[in-house]
Amino acid sequence: MHRTILILTVILCPASMATAVDMPDAPDFKRTVNYVSWYKGELPDVSSDENAYVAYTKFMPNIDGSSVTDADWPHFFGMLTMTAQDRAAAGMSPVGEEGAWPPGPGPWRPKFHDGWNASYDKSKDVLKQYREAAKCEALVAPVKLSGDDKGGRLVSLRYPYIQYQRECALGLFEGAWQLADGKLSINRMRSAVETNLRTAVQMRGCLSIEEQAASNAIRLETYRNIRWAFALGVLNETNAGKVAKLLRKIDGENVDCSPAIAGECAKWLDGLQYIFSPFSGGKGTFNGNRYREITGQSMGGGNRFGIGARLETDPEGSGNAIREGFEEIARKFLGRYSMEKAGEIRQAFDRAAGATNVNKGLLMGGGYGVSGLYDSAGRAECERRGAILLAELFAYKGKHNKWPNTLKDLGDKALSGVGEDSYSGDSFVYLLLGEEPFLYSVGPNGADDGGASSNSGLDDVMIWPIPDSKLWIAACALNAMPESELTKLSDIKAGLKDKVVVIEAEVKGSANEISKDHGRIHRINLKGQGTSQEMIYYESLQQELKPHQQFEDGRTFRLRVKVGDLDGAIKLFLERPEDIAPAF
Repeated sequence: MHRTILILTVILCPASMATAVDMPDAPDFKRTVNYVSWYKGELPDVSSDENAYVAYTKFMPNIDGSSVTDADWPHFFGMLTMTAQDRAAAGMSPVGEEGAWPPGPGPWRPKFHDGWNASYDKSKDVLKQYREAAKCEALVAPVKLSGDDKGGRLVSLRYPYIQYQRECALGLFEGAWQLADGKLSINRMRSAVETNLRTAVQMRGCLSIEEQAASNAIRLETYRNIRWAFALGVLNETNAGKVAKLLRKIDGENVDCSPAIAGECAKWLDGLQYIFSPFSGGKGTFNGNRYREITGQSMGGGNRFGIGARLETDPEGSGNAIREGFEEIARKFLGRYSMEKAGEIRQAFDRAAGATNVNKGLLMGGGYGVSGLYDSAGRAECERRGAILLAELFAYKGKHNKWPNTLKDLGDKALSGVGEDSYSGDSFVYLLLGEEPFLYSVGPNGADDGGASSNSGLDDVMIWPIPDSKLWIAACALNAMPESELTKLSDIKAGLKDKVVVIEAEVKGSANEISKDHGRIHRINLKGQGTSQEMIYYESLQQELKPHQQFEDGRTFRLRVKVGDLDGAIKLFLERPEDIAPAF
């Protein structure tokens, strides 16, 4: 593969963040620049045996070279792949929603949702082929364009395999969280992490924003599952060292989106040249039909982009503005990420789009793709380093039986390439508060907000502990208890007074009353094992309960309760939100 090196100063581009891609030449409208050939020449040179795309054609439908039909593709329907409507029906909030329940992945059992197990069984063959495809060197989709119509333009390229990649990536993690003989499998989790990171890394040479964004999305989902695997004990101090080595081996290089920026530039230069072709008298002549074909903008009806473009007299200026704009954008992608640079990238794109009338229509809306890629790349790079650091922290804990006092205690080898926060250029923030370690990045705004984060995405990026994870971790622990260790309601007797027990029961009615000593008292009637028992808790606890913890009739819970008495009768007393878990 031949690439022209984009020369940048050390000040602009530290050696660790260097890139090896240049923008294609802008058209001069005297000779035709073959952007399709340029595009093909910039793709990784890989044999068919080492091309993951060739492997995809054997099991993915609707992609070039595949004979697989939609009917052959499994219907993914699991903890991570089910629709928002189905999640709501199962008592689960939409993924990513603030305060969602559950806040992340975790162990599941077939009885939690009847369709999950059947869906996973049907997807096993596809997931096996996905794992094999991830072993290939790179992913290079064919560029099948010919002729002098819309089908021959780079702007018409589509990447249908992206949606199938996503389903497989999520499907692997769903399988990794499935309980086998009451336990989670470290081998399944390791396989899911390795496969998905290999898939993401395979796409490092892809030349489209869509592909690079998909790569970042797979990375972010993987880092999310890694954190939850540590939180729920699948990954731990014993295996953390191997996890850190695995992550460095597969995912040790910085996220690099420069190929996608160059490819995006080529796409729009190709479209611009097409709009002013064929050349006549050594210059381009605007072709309204081709402009409409590329941009979808009508030339009439008062459309300001169409009318303005028709009057365009500086096609060469349009091309130079696009190339210069994308060169500047590529430079902004280098070095540390920041909110300021995100704004500068949008400004650079807007300048290119506003340089001429034709560019206004040609690039309309494209800034969102570039800005979105920068945001996802920044987050992916931050969490890539954070995931490795987290594994190193757990490995240190396993070796020394304590958390390090500072990140420097991990040593230069453990910090190599990942100790620097990609948003600030300084060290990640690490605090040891009591026995609890805190690790976070200052995020795009560059300010240390004390680990606080919000849906804006501009605040701190919390690596550890996972925000709002306490109740989910406690619920998973309660549900992981073997039934043999549960206390039956029928066994709740006076002899258990002052003992703490774990029960599983269904809610069958509730009432409340006002007490002089305790304020409002909530009484929940629980049924199970052919008997019933009353559980008591006070208003102070009610105010802490989340929606998924509300005691509605017909719902089944696992509960850690204390056996006591009230007015001479044995009752169960609930004391903490962490002691309430919807039964899986």
